[in-house]
Amino acid sequence: MSRPRKGPRLERLPGKENWYIKDGTIRTTNGRSFLASTGTTDDEAAQCALASYIASKSVPRQPTIAKLLDMRMDDLKINRAGRVKDTVYKHTMLNRHFGRLKPEQLTLPLINAFRLELSHVPAMLKSYLVELKTTLQLAKKHNVVEKVPAIDIPQSGPPRDRYLTKEEAERLWNAVQSAHLKLFIHLALVTGARKGAILALTWDRVDMINGRLDFNEPGKAITNKRRPQSPITEETVRLLQEAKEFAETDHVIEYNGKRLQDIKKSFKRAALKAGFSDVTAHTLKHTAISWLAQEGFSPEKISALTATSPEIVRRIYQKFSPEHLEEEANCLSKMISFSSQLVKPVQHPTIQEVPK
Repeated sequence: MSRPRKGPRLERLPGKENWYIKDGTIRTTNGRSFLASTGTTDDEAAQCALASYIASKSVPRQPTIAKLLDMRMDDLKINRAGRVKDTVYKHTMLNRHFGRLKPEQLTLPLINAFRLELSHVPAMLKSYLVELKTTLQLAKKHNVVEKVPAIDIPQSGPPRDRYLTKEEAERLWNAVQSAHLKLFIHLALVTGARKGAILALTWDRVDMINGRLDFNEPGKAITNKRRPQSPITEETVRLLQEAKEFAETDHVIEYNGKRLQDIKKSFKRAALKAGFSDVTAHTLKHTAISWLAQEGFSPEKISALTATSPEIVRRIYQKFSPEHLEEEANCLSKMISFSSQLVKPVQHPTIQEVPK
């Protein structure tokens, strides 16, 4: 029975000062299983050289896109990204179309065929292409691939205008029977927080004494989708206190003694019951920001409360503000007050017909 082969390791050669890396899978021209010198006599530097060598061996020389997608998923899990579950679905589709290919084989006709197949769902298509491009850029950043193929990302469509009026929000509320969904809707409307942030909220980040909700998860990497510390009113505190009495988990939103991973299905049923086919959980965030804009709050204040960038608030929601650009329009009108009267048309005398 043969002995198991040892992995790469550091050794010293007779008469040589530097450390060398010995690897049974590598042979030099003279038959000895030594690589070139690490170039150093320092123990720590030699260990770093050995680590780099081992890392280079673990990466395929010409990795497939499937391998790169696996690396991307490992990176998300290590950084505890909240979008791991959604990314799994994207990778399933990307693997089906491109998994066996190598990056240099990702040609324009293949990309166009993919775009044509998903042309009926433009938002989904864009998210798939963004994920593919991000995966390739991550591989290039870590020197796994030399070049990232050109991938054109489609432009975003017009912003969705759907938000709930006060009457519609009340109709949705009355259509809900379950306590956990009512609490979710309430928190979404009073904080403007994203669905994921509310579902991830734990009781240790609920400050009922000072009236604060901390949507930042401990240990989670900070992303562009910021999660603020939101102030809450006495009414919200009262609802939370009632929910806390029956809590069986660490999470604020729970169902049947378990943390709720998603609320899409139950929310859709309630929305349909209320007569809405175009309302999703994200519509509640649109609604909260739209109501604030209607009341005349500035984009900066809306942004601070709802963790939405001021640029997005201006682009999508400022049209709901009754004073939006009103001051600017009045200023321009006063500047051209000289043109407030139209020129009366010149009346030419009519030529009467001469009787014959």
